[in-house]
Amino acid sequence: MLTDANDLHVSVGLDAVKAMVAAAFEPTQEPPSQDIPPEDSPPPSEEVARFSIAELVQRFQLAMPDGKVWDARESRLLKKGAAKDWWGAKLFQEWLDHPARATVDQEDVRQFAAAAQLRGRGGLSEALQRYVYIYPTDSVWDRATRSRIPVSALKLAIADVFDGWLKHPSRADIAQESLVFDPSGPLEQEGRINTFRGLPLEPIFDDEKCSAICGLIAHLVNLDQEVYRWLLKWLALPLQQVGAKMRTAVLFHSEQQGSGKSLLFEEIVKPIYGDYGATLGQHQLESSYTDWRSEALYALFEEIFSRESKFSYTGIMKQMITGKTQRIEKKFVSGWEESNYLNAVFLSNEIQPFPLDPSDRRMLVVWPLKKLPDELRLAVQAEIAAGGVQAFYGMLLQLDLEDFTVFTEPVITEAKERLIDYSRFSWDLFHRDWAAGRLEWPYCTCLVADLYRAYRRWCQRTGERDLTLQKFSNNISTRERRRRDVDYETGGYSGPAKGTILQIGSPPDGMTQKQWLGADIKRFQDSWKGESE
Repeated sequence: MLTDANDLHVSVGLDAVKAMVAAAFEPTQEPPSQDIPPEDSPPPSEEVARFSIAELVQRFQLAMPDGKVWDARESRLLKKGAAKDWWGAKLFQEWLDHPARATVDQEDVRQFAAAAQLRGRGGLSEALQRYVYIYPTDSVWDRATRSRIPVSALKLAIADVFDGWLKHPSRADIAQESLVFDPSGPLEQEGRINTFRGLPLEPIFDDEKCSAICGLIAHLVNLDQEVYRWLLKWLALPLQQVGAKMRTAVLFHSEQQGSGKSLLFEEIVKPIYGDYGATLGQHQLESSYTDWRSEALYALFEEIFSRESKFSYTGIMKQMITGKTQRIEKKFVSGWEESNYLNAVFLSNEIQPFPLDPSDRRMLVVWPLKKLPDELRLAVQAEIAAGGVQAFYGMLLQLDLEDFTVFTEPVITEAKERLIDYSRFSWDLFHRDWAAGRLEWPYCTCLVADLYRAYRRWCQRTGERDLTLQKFSNNISTRERRRRDVDYETGGYSGPAKGTILQIGSPPDGMTQKQWLGADIKRFQDSWKGESE
C-alpha cells in the first residue's frame, strides 16, 4: 500500500505524481461546465476524444484492489467498463497490458477525489458546505436558511448530488446535543453549532430620542410609578443579559380600545429582537407543533384564548413562563429538547383573558384606563421613524438593575386582584371575606356544619353557585385546621358535645380547650339568632 508521495513516485514514476498533484490542487485550463461526477460514474458524454497509448499510460492508473481506473487529471475513479466504452476495447486492453502502466492503491487516491469535489462549483461542493447531518436523527441543519429540514426534503432539493453528499468522507456531521440555541454562550465553538447570531439593532444612547416612548409606557400604566419602574426593568434585563429567562410575564388587558398596547409591544419592543421575536395567537398555542417556540426570545400573544378554551391551557402557559427547557416538535422533523429563553407579553381586550391562581407570582397585570391621546401617538410614531426604537434599546441597556432579577415578583395591582377574584371559586371567595371580617358571621372556631350553613346563605345572596357539604368541607380544610369528633363544652344543662370543627387560634389563659372551643362555637351560632334558613 502506498503511504505517501515518495512511495507513489517510486511506484508509478515522477510524471504520474506530477499529474495527480496538479489535478488535485490546481484548477484545470477549462473549468468544467457541470459538477464532478461521483465515484464510479462514466465520463461525460461529450468527452469522446481518442487517446494515444502514451497519453493513457501517463494519465490513467489501475486502482487496486477493486480494479477501477484512476483518472489523475480529473481526480476521479472510473469503472473498468466505463473506461473501456470510452477508449474502445482494443485501446483499453493495450493500456492494461502495457509494461509502463502504473498501479495505485484505491484508498490512497480517494483523498485526491474528495479534494477535487470540494473545489467544484455549486452542486456537491455547495451541498457539502451547506448541509450538516444531525446525528442520530433523520434531520439536517441548513446553514444557509438556519433551519432544520428532514433528510427526505434534502433528497428532493439536491437530487442530482444527494448520494455523493451522503457518502462523501467530508460530509459534516454533528451530534444532536451539539446543535444548540444559546444566546448567552459563544457564537463560534469547535464541535458545536450555536444557532443564535445576536440581536439585530445597534443601540443609540440618547434618551431624548425616546422620551415620547417613555410617555407611552407611563400612559399605559396609568402613571403608576411603581409599575412603570418594574416594567422598564423587566424589559431591560433580557437585553442587558441576553438569554436571561424571566420567571415572570406581562399582561395588559382592557376594554378601552386604542390605549397603545400594541404600539408599545409590537412596534417598539418586538423590533429590538428581530427574528427572535414573534407575534402569536391562539392557533400556535393550540397546535401540536411547537416549532414557533424554537429560538424565541420574545413572544407577543394577542387574544390567545377563546372563551371556551381559556381554562384549558393554563398549564402550558405556566410551563412556557417558568420552564427551563421545552420540547420542540416540527412537522416531518425529529423532535428535540431546547433551552427555554422565551419571555412573554399577553395583550387582550377581555375582562378575563385567562384565569389566575390566588397565589400567582408570575404575572404583572395592568388595566390601561384611557385611550392614547392623538398628540402622544403622533409623537411616538415620529420617534420610531427617527431612531426612537434604537434609543429606547440604548436606554434599557443603561438602566440600573441592581435590585432586580429574573425572579423579582411583579407589583400587585388592583387589576391583578380583580382578575384573581374573577377566577376564584365560590368557597374561596366566601372564605376570603369571612377571614377578613367582612361578613356577619365571626371569624372564629366553629362547627363545619354551621359554617356550611353560612356559606349557602352567602351564595344565595351573591348569586354564586354553592358546593356540597363534603366538597365545601374538603376545600375549606386546605385553609383552616379541620378536626373530627372533637369534644367541647356547650355550657348550661346541655353538657359536653362532639363534632367536626374548624379550629381557628388557640385557647387563652384561664380556659380549658373544651371550654374555649364551646365558647367560640356558641358565639358563631349566636350570630344566627333571629334568622332562619
